[in-house]
Amino acid sequence: MTLMTISQLAKKAGVSAETIRFYERIGLLTRPATPTSGWRKYSEAALASVRYIKTSQKFGYTLSEMGDLQLTAATGRNAFCGSVRRATLTKIQAVEEQITTLQRVQRGLQSLLTHCSVRVTSDPCPMFNALRSMHHLQVNNVTTGEHSDLDAAR
Repeated sequence: MTLMTISQLAKKAGVSAETIRFYERIGLLTRPATPTSGWRKYSEAALASVRYIKTSQKFGYTLSEMGDLQLTAATGRNAFCGSVRRATLTKIQAVEEQITTLQRVQRGLQSLLTHCSVRVTSDPCPMFNALRSMHHLQVNNVTTGEHSDLDAAR
């Protein structure tokens, strides 16, 4: 079994040593005992844990969610698998909601761009005027396709 210092672990995992310490402080990574030599040594399992954390974050899991899953893992494999499945289904639902929101934003931006294409050269920028006149609107109203304020600004 290969043991490594915190800096070696951090380098192999692609994070900083401070990130490793942070994971230890919040309980996501077990801090190895400090030997009399003063240098803690981390195992390959620690490296796997850090890589797991970073990969999970890329999939949208928060550190808090990972901590909750670790607590469940201690209760047994079946409970852990069920928890991971539920957490993944929740993440999928959140991603679908984000996609819907981003599509609304895209439609709103396309609407603004349409105003630009009908601009007479001597007129002030219709996109700027439309954005300026919408300061009182909520983003959701602008992005749902309601264009009355946009049309008025042209």
